[in-house]
Amino acid sequence: MIHVAYGLHDKTGHYSKFVGTSMLSLFENHSCPPRSITVHLLHDNTLTLDNYEKFVYLSGQYNQIIKFYNVEKICAKELERVKKIFKDYPRYQRLSVGAFFRLLIPQILDNLDKSIYIDADTIVNLDIKELWQVDLGDMPLAAVVYTNQSTYTPPLCKYGLIKYEDYFNSGVLVINNKQMLKKELENIDKGIKFLSENLKYGGFDQTILNYCFSKRYVKLDDKFNFFVRYSKQRGEFNTDNRILHYFSQGKSLMMDMRDKFNRLWFSYFVKTPWFNEETINNLCDM
Repeated sequence: MIHVAYGLHDKTGHYSKFVGTSMLSLFENHSCPPRSITVHLLHDNTLTLDNYEKFVYLSGQYNQIIKFYNVEKICAKELERVKKIFKDYPRYQRLSVGAFFRLLIPQILDNLDKSIYIDADTIVNLDIKELWQVDLGDMPLAAVVYTNQSTYTPPLCKYGLIKYEDYFNSGVLVINNKQMLKKELENIDKGIKFLSENLKYGGFDQTILNYCFSKRYVKLDDKFNFFVRYSKQRGEFNTDNRILHYFSQGKSLMMDMRDKFNRLWFSYFVKTPWFNEETINNLCDM
């Protein structure tokens, strides 16, 4: 069984379609038998009944498994603490609290040896078993080096806390749940405290994880978290055998069908239960 986690905070009800589209691409490109993937959806009270039913329908359509975890109930104290720490900093209010859900995966999925975490703004255009087979050894996680694909200097690197070549992106992770539970929860707590006292670094979950693990993680091939934005800047348009990370481009995903990456995202989206009359009307109004 392959275990894949997504995080969902959806106060408008419109974010679920991105999670659903990524899930569908995950299912479509998986070559193993039915009921061999379990999606673990970490959500809060913003998950509507309508979107819940669509997720259930989607997983059933592909004969895979989905489980739901209300983080507001399971990890109420941890979530309230995070909200309290950052509530007075307006420039960070645009960030969804769902970004922190990935930090809670080892606690919520404590019965699993490991799990994969994937951001919603992705298309899994490869067989996920390739990523699942990555050997973590005794490392806490595996990730793609951010700076392999971008010339941007993250603040943690700029100020000398982390080597440029070690800074990773948190949008796709393989997490060693057992190792995290045994040795790393206190370390993550220190990372949250560090960020709360050094907000100039931004990045939230990514800063916390890099602060904790930049010297101790398995470096993945870039194809497991391929950054669409920077690929376009370099003039690279290969979409094959990659997990494509769109970096929250939102509606711009749908607007320009001359763009190969947009067309690919849309080719999966139209197969989801979120593609309906309302969506067509919204597209016409753009």
